[in-house]
Amino acid sequence: MKKFIILLVFSIIIVSGAFAQVTLGLGLGATFSGFREETDTPINRYVNALTYSIMGSIEKNSFLHTFNLMFYMGDANVAREYREFHNTYDYRFFRGKIDYALDYSLWNIMNDERFPGYLGGAFFTDVSYFFDTSGYMDSPKFNALISLAVHATQRWIINSQNSLTLSAAIPLFTYAVRPAFAGVDELWSKYASEAAYFKIFGLGKFGSIHNYWALYSNIMYSYQLNSLISFNGGLGLEISHINIPKDRPRRDAVLRLNAGIAFTF
Repeated sequence: MKKFIILLVFSIIIVSGAFAQVTLGLGLGATFSGFREETDTPINRYVNALTYSIMGSIEKNSFLHTFNLMFYMGDANVAREYREFHNTYDYRFFRGKIDYALDYSLWNIMNDERFPGYLGGAFFTDVSYFFDTSGYMDSPKFNALISLAVHATQRWIINSQNSLTLSAAIPLFTYAVRPAFAGVDELWSKYASEAAYFKIFGLGKFGSIHNYWALYSNIMYSYQLNSLISFNGGLGLEISHINIPKDRPRRDAVLRLNAGIAFTF
């Protein structure tokens, strides 16, 4: 662990020397989400849970790099009581997401340098996993998505201490690994028993906006305490619909509140 921390600090020092500005932060928040997974059952569920995140950005010249790692886990409750269902299944839900975006400064609103705008692309990886802890159902429900998206960022530099950032992304292409039915199928079971996880990944399918559409958006306020430390708070909204495999869609809606601290190098 000590070696990892030393390596991380050393890497930040090197990167901060090569780039104009590097920011690295930690966040804690709350996620309020609902989803309907029809490879399992056409029932609406919701998950309310604490969210943990690591975020950062790198700015050099006209380029803006941003990244975010986020995960949460909680009970996947049914949205309303279903007879003989609620007491039979006890689901836990885990979701992890990694985002990276590279934007280029293209405009300033009203030619004002306080309102820089960026446009570029983003890379998303999104893994969700929910399972029955009651022991009634043995098979976990697993989804993995890798997406390429168009990404835009708009900033408002209020003054030397305060700023507001709005970002949004729409995936254009995706690779989805999703079960055909009830969380698993014959090949999933076979490869899982063999621990051949790369073969499971190979069972995915490519998609685009005709069978996978989503909107990821975020607004964040930042207060710069001094040249090293800043505090931030934000709100994120996600909506998505995927129809891979066909006729067994999944729908998600997520509202996320987050607060954190960041260090600038």
